[in-house]
Amino acid sequence: MLLALSCRALLADTAQEAQTPIVDVMACQSACANFTPQKPIRHDLPDFPRSVDGPFDPGADGFMKLFYTIGTDGKVRDVVPIYNVGPRPFVDKSIEAVKAWTFEPAKIDGKPAEKSIMLDLTYEAARPGGAHLDLNAIYKETAALRQAGKTDEARAKLEQIFAMPQLNLFERSALALPLAQLATERKDYLEASRILMMGTIKSQYMPAAAAPLLWRLRVSVDLYLGEIVDALASGYWMAQVRGTDPIAFNKFLIDTRAKIDAMPELSVQARIPDGPEGNVYVHVLYRRSFAFQAQPGALDHFVLDCSERLLQSKIALTAQWHVPESWSNCGIYVYGKPGATFTLVETNDSQAEKDQQMASYDAAVKAGPTSAAAFLARGRAYQSRGHEKEAIADYDKAIALDPNLIDAHLARVDLRILAGDLGGAIADCDAVLKLVPKNPPALYKRAFAYRAEGAYEKALGDYDTLVRSKDAGAYFNRGIVLFCLGRYIDATFDFLKNRELTGNSLENDIWLHVIYAHRGQDDQKGSWDYLARMPDAHWSRRIAGLQMGGLSLDKVAPEFDAWQKNPTDKSYWTCNAQFFIAEYQLEHGDTNNARERLMGMTAQTCPFAESAAAVAELKRLAGK
Repeated sequence: MLLALSCRALLADTAQEAQTPIVDVMACQSACANFTPQKPIRHDLPDFPRSVDGPFDPGADGFMKLFYTIGTDGKVRDVVPIYNVGPRPFVDKSIEAVKAWTFEPAKIDGKPAEKSIMLDLTYEAARPGGAHLDLNAIYKETAALRQAGKTDEARAKLEQIFAMPQLNLFERSALALPLAQLATERKDYLEASRILMMGTIKSQYMPAAAAPLLWRLRVSVDLYLGEIVDALASGYWMAQVRGTDPIAFNKFLIDTRAKIDAMPELSVQARIPDGPEGNVYVHVLYRRSFAFQAQPGALDHFVLDCSERLLQSKIALTAQWHVPESWSNCGIYVYGKPGATFTLVETNDSQAEKDQQMASYDAAVKAGPTSAAAFLARGRAYQSRGHEKEAIADYDKAIALDPNLIDAHLARVDLRILAGDLGGAIADCDAVLKLVPKNPPALYKRAFAYRAEGAYEKALGDYDTLVRSKDAGAYFNRGIVLFCLGRYIDATFDFLKNRELTGNSLENDIWLHVIYAHRGQDDQKGSWDYLARMPDAHWSRRIAGLQMGGLSLDKVAPEFDAWQKNPTDKSYWTCNAQFFIAEYQLEHGDTNNARERLMGMTAQTCPFAESAAAVAELKRLAGK
């Protein structure tokens, strides 16, 4: 359903133009007002195939993306594999399982609606980590061939082994490095990118020696091809690798982003894959407008997958698409002839175009002064431009015209919280919950507001409701509220339950350490099981190292302080880390410095659960 993506013809009166949807820019929420997401009824995950044939069968790993649609009857149809690494049985098992899923369908205005979904699945064999192939022998053999001037033979040998579906992720990463290096030497950057994507699927399974080289090479190749978002993401992982100076590398990424932002357009060199991993090209958008350059007939259609919406469009080489500013995390899946090369051109909307888009929202409001949807759409546009006061005014008007417009209430909640109007935020959530009892977004937002104003018992009630609806993440959040109330034994149960339901995570164990310290206990059996899987420089691993005694406060605190002061990096983990550093200081008797750290955390400066915990700790310290 193409209601939200603008496609404008660059050349008039062409045959291809007639095939391309021409639609107005409109924020998703105006088309999706009163949207209720689908709810799983039968959602069994696929079994791990136990019989994978082949000369190497150490317990293969697999990764794939599947695209499927949930119909208005709640049944799944049109299951299509988009990307696959690993044995074909993984794909078959996944499709078989997903086809059997059933849902209570999504609804718009109370009526069942179709919903398309992009799904990631990872198969990890239950086996000891590391290689089961003799990688050293493979390296020596291919290195000898290269030294003898037989580069093509070395490449053929590596490609033959790399193509085997029975490899595990560790082996695939280890083999990807020399293959990608060979591809860059012959300037085949598209092939290098294909190999590096398969070699960097799971960072925790990458060989320690190869990881920094793989990530650095991927950054270089991505930048050469114009894959900016991938390059920045790879740079993030590069900064986590042992031996990398994270602050220096972070500066490199900031400087790189500044140079890219100054470019009038970005040209991405691309190719429709023709290998066993699939025949769909995947790209993450860096800018808001894009167009295609290719031979006629080479490209067919694309799927645009944003956090707010997923839709499809035919490709016309005479058209340009504009993504609404309120949409985020947008990826494109391009379908065409396997092996076809093309260029994807990204541009920023000019100020004149932005003004024109804003004028279209103004015109819609003028034409429909009693249309709540028109005010909601313009409010979204104002909010995406950072005009919070104007956005709230439009949300106010939309709600006055239609008090039952759920999306307007939920949009206004976030701005009210940022403005410190917690009472208003709670009132909006109350209005939503009156219309749709147990609405998860409203419950989470209201619990956040309750928690931020110190009404912990009320927040606890909302998390209790979410827990009863089998929301695993609610255990983690409820555990933090219980911590705020000083109910450390109950909080311990919730964090352990979260670990059981979602798999072990390092942040979960960091919280458990804090709670055990308040209870005067040592870490329990099973703590830190996830530690070995995290990159050495990842923030949670550093905090864990601090708590376990492997890292000193003199090393960890200045690094996080520097990141916190960096105006270009406002990642949430920096404020979370400050809370855990303060807890470490409290645990070791440094109350004054801990209090100073905690005082810098509010719901506005750190919009995450740790800010509420910081306020609770300050109250506890004041009561001593």
